[in-house]
Amino acid sequence: MLFLLDYRAERKITFKVILEKIPFLLLSVVFGVIAISSQSEGGSLNSLTGFALPARILSVCYAVAFYVVKLLLPVRLCAMHYFPDKFTLIHYLSPIIIALVIFLIFKAKKHKKDLIFGALFFFFSISVVLQIFPFGNAIAAERYTYIPYLGLFYIIAKYLSSLLTANELVFAGKKSVLKPFLVIISVCYLLFITLTTYYRIDVWENGLTLFTDVVEKHPGQAHGRRLRGLAFSHYNQYDMAIRDYNKAIELNPRYKNAFFDRGMARLIAHDYENALNDFTQVLKFDSSAADACRDRGTAYAGMQMYDAAISDYSKAIELGLKEPEIYFNRGLARFLSSDNEGACKDWAIANQNGYMQAEKMLKQYCENHVR
Repeated sequence: MLFLLDYRAERKITFKVILEKIPFLLLSVVFGVIAISSQSEGGSLNSLTGFALPARILSVCYAVAFYVVKLLLPVRLCAMHYFPDKFTLIHYLSPIIIALVIFLIFKAKKHKKDLIFGALFFFFSISVVLQIFPFGNAIAAERYTYIPYLGLFYIIAKYLSSLLTANELVFAGKKSVLKPFLVIISVCYLLFITLTTYYRIDVWENGLTLFTDVVEKHPGQAHGRRLRGLAFSHYNQYDMAIRDYNKAIELNPRYKNAFFDRGMARLIAHDYENALNDFTQVLKFDSSAADACRDRGTAYAGMQMYDAAISDYSKAIELGLKEPEIYFNRGLARFLSSDNEGACKDWAIANQNGYMQAEKMLKQYCENHVR
């Protein structure tokens, strides 16, 4: 992007110009690695297997074309636009359309530098969220375009400015009425996108309204159902959340996150047996899911199956969970199964890590562990 700005400013590329950009390049690499790593750890970075190179190329080309169309015609907006079950004609035509646009840009006689600058500004800034590295569930998302659209708006502004400031517009040897027509079209377009923005404000009011809109526009997508389930859980509407998780699992029977989230909703609602079943299913999908071990332990404890609870808490700790609450809860399970010594040791660890309730238990039941 910095080199692109130099290109538009007609700045000569020298060693000094390159050198001044190295710190920014290094920062970009660092933050890029962090972003990819976080997406991977969160399970959002899709495996490249099963997502072949031709499919990725089609997805990238479709997304680029999609964003351009949405700039000109922002209808059927949605927070998520999911990967199709299969590619359609428009997906296969996207690379051809983009190639044609590139050809026309380089063949342009007027404003060629502005066209190249605006188009590359758009592409470079949107490229970081294109599916070059497949991540997440969306092939495109409108919220990614706030900065990239500046490049396209730059092109539009340049052409409008050129047309509107021309002394006289002539078409077929006669004075053209294009100028007032352009003014009317511009005003109408601005009014249209203003009203569209106004009505979208209600959709983006909160997570529940946002993901209800996603579900209404993509009713067959398990991911949208799960997201709305999380929104219902946020507002303590666990029955409604469980309905959405049920639907998500119906749509995708191997949706590990939906099983986990339904288990959490059931756990909070004290439906321990069904919560236990959900966490068990998660562990069938992924035996290293430490959080599912921890929460299944809590479900076992709620059913007064303390030995099983202790086993799951211990497994979660073994898998890498070191949060003080898990030691406190294992201590409770040990105390209730008459293992006072083990309980006091766990509470002592929790207390050392700042868990306030552990200090009260130590003072009440563990005189030897109170410092």
